[in-house]
Order: sequence, then C-alpha cells, then structure tokens
Amino acid sequence: MITAPFFQVKEAFAPIMPPVPKVDKRIVHLESFLAGYNSPLAAHADTFVATADQYGLDWRLLPAIAGTESTLGKRYIVGTYNPFGWGSGKIRFASWEHAIETVGQKLYEKYYLSGTRPLTIEQVGDIYAESPRWPRSVRFWIKKIGADQISALLQ
Repeated sequence: MITAPFFQVKEAFAPIMPPVPKVDKRIVHLESFLAGYNSPLAAHADTFVATADQYGLDWRLLPAIAGTESTLGKRYIVGTYNPFGWGSGKIRFASWEHAIETVGQKLYEKYYLSGTRPLTIEQVGDIYAESPRWPRSVRFWIKKIGADQISALLQ
C-alpha cells in the first residue's frame, strides 16, 4: 500500500474551481448605458457586441442606429422588434436578438462587402436612410455611448 503525507492527501481532495469567465467590459458598459435610457434593448447588450464582433462592425454602430431610428427601441412599430427602422420600420423580426443579428449581418453583406474599407457612416447613410441628418445622429449616439470612457476600460 502506498501512503502519502497528510498535506498531499488534503490537496488531492481540494475542490476544483471552474475558471472565472472574463467579463467583456463593452457589454457591461452598453447594458448600463441602455438601461439608463430604460431601453428594452438593455438585456441584449451581449447580442449587440457578439454580432458586431462576428461581422467586424464597430460594437457601437447597431445601438447607435437603434438610437437614431427608434430612441433605443422605445419608439417602433409594436410587434416588429425592429428598432433599426429596417425596411422603413415595417419588417418584422421574431425577437430583439433576431433583429440585432439580422441587421448586423445585412449591414456586413450589403455595405461592408460591397463598399470600400473603411466604410464611413456617411457611406452607409447614403443607402440606409434618406435623411442627410442620419449620419450626424448616428455619430451623436456613438458619442453618447461613450467611446472615450470605454477605450480607457479596454486598455
């Protein structure tokens, strides 16, 4: 029979702790920002960031478009889950997540793949919205989300 000193046995039965997941500060920041406006999109900050990462978009772009088109999901056609004004706001999505993922994918396919890089908000606005004020409004929301604050968090 093999015996081990007590301290070795004690360590052998020490609980194995799962790794602590790394918190994406963009998600925390965006959720807090959206909640501050009582936005129904606050609970979907993770979907905004994941979709942006998947398609190489600025993580603030989709929330900024939602800010411009529907005051962050507070003014939209009820039942459409369309905070982006996509299809003049009449296109229906199954959920907020479906809207975020679909519009992120379509922005990537329709604008980023066919446009020059880096694609500017003005270039997107020329096709996305008729209003010449649209790019200015999107930039306003991007700034409100807090580029300076979050860049400090990511360093």
